[in-house]
Amino acid sequence: MLRRGGQCTRMHDKKVMDVQDEVLLDALSQGSHPAFEQLYDRYSRRIYANLIRLVRSEAVAEELLQDVFMKVWELRATINTGQSFRSFLFQISGNLAIDFYRKSARQHTMELAKKLTEESTYDHVEKYIDFKEAEILLDRAISALPPQRQRIFRLCRIEGKSYEEVAELFSLTRNTVKDHMTKANRFLRELLSQEYGPFLVLLAAVFSF
Repeated sequence: MLRRGGQCTRMHDKKVMDVQDEVLLDALSQGSHPAFEQLYDRYSRRIYANLIRLVRSEAVAEELLQDVFMKVWELRATINTGQSFRSFLFQISGNLAIDFYRKSARQHTMELAKKLTEESTYDHVEKYIDFKEAEILLDRAISALPPQRQRIFRLCRIEGKSYEEVAELFSLTRNTVKDHMTKANRFLRELLSQEYGPFLVLLAAVFSF
């Protein structure tokens, strides 16, 4: 009975919060700064904690948190007040985290490519490709993957995320992430060997197939 009472209390609190959110969001849609500040105070800590879990950097999480609420302000007139605002915030923060990893992956790939070409073992690569062209070819190969598989590949292979971390990020099972990676690796091996010829050594080294 006590457990049931606790559940009822939590459900009541959630309904009250949803109603309060709806009132604040209605005001926000009209450009209310106080409503915006109240929503920020209500949710910023939870979104910040989630961002730290996703990006594992307090500095990056703080920056992305500001981006989340900038998005809220930009979209204030179109936010659906009938849906969970909390879920809306988590969706935005998740998308921004993915964008962060995309940008980091691109920079990381180029740093690896530069390092390889500076090593004597890979001196001959400079005869075939410059850094900008390498970035284009690498990104083009990955972009040929289906969208979700592409995101999973970038996080796992380039950023070094574990299958478990990526599975949690996308609400998937570990086996599903593993299957995506197996198929992505097979596809990219075939594409790189068929289309890029002499660049394969560089590309394979970057991705550690």
